[in-house]
Amino acid sequence: MRSPISRTLVLACRSAACGLRLATLPRPCHFSPVATAELRSSLEKFAAFARSLHGDEKSEAQGFLERFFRALGHEGVMEAGATFEFRIAKKPGTAQLELITGTGGLKPPLLGKGGKKFADLLWPERVLIEMKSRGAKLERHYDQAFDYWTHIVPHRPTYVILCNFDEFWIYDFNQQLFDPVERVSLRELSDRATAFNFLLPHAQKPHFGNNRVEVTRKAADTFAEVFCKMLERGEDRTRAQRFILQLLVGDA
Repeated sequence: MRSPISRTLVLACRSAACGLRLATLPRPCHFSPVATAELRSSLEKFAAFARSLHGDEKSEAQGFLERFFRALGHEGVMEAGATFEFRIAKKPGTAQLELITGTGGLKPPLLGKGGKKFADLLWPERVLIEMKSRGAKLERHYDQAFDYWTHIVPHRPTYVILCNFDEFWIYDFNQQLFDPVERVSLRELSDRATAFNFLLPHAQKPHFGNNRVEVTRKAADTFAEVFCKMLERGEDRTRAQRFILQLLVGDA
């Protein structure tokens, strides 16, 4: 059975074969993956600070995130509009989760036997961050992060980050459910700064290396461009289309 990526590329190439040049598919946004020198320098200093920590989730997570937000150009976490220890309260007698922020003037309900959980950091509509201790296997905490994210209504953030002081796994569940759209290690943080563009004071489009939707669109665009150049060179349309479709067989 042909994979979803292959099906997308086939449709794209067929569109090109009809002379559409992918008019029905959104073309990828091309932007520079290079961060400013000031941001790179700030993140290098933050990485040096982070390496000096023991990496304890309980005692150092908030200090780590506070310095991270400052490195990104904010005055601090609260000043950016984010909240530490965002309460996730489980209503007694139901499986439904209700979110209560300690700064929004909302009174917590009577929890009874419902219990409660706390997300390490929530920036409404921007990001949910869950911190784990240094050395923790981040894939083991996917379910927790996804569960928290699904119950943030309204103002659900676009992105979720799992971090263990040495790695940042960035998820965009609206685009890619199970795999991170990016994994960034602390040592390469300054070089991969554009992956965190969505956290800047003035958010920009992030640059991810594992976003399969974006990769598929770019690949489809490339196939269509090759097809059209073959036609411009005088190749027979049917023969050119057959050639492009044969290139997709390897992904079938």
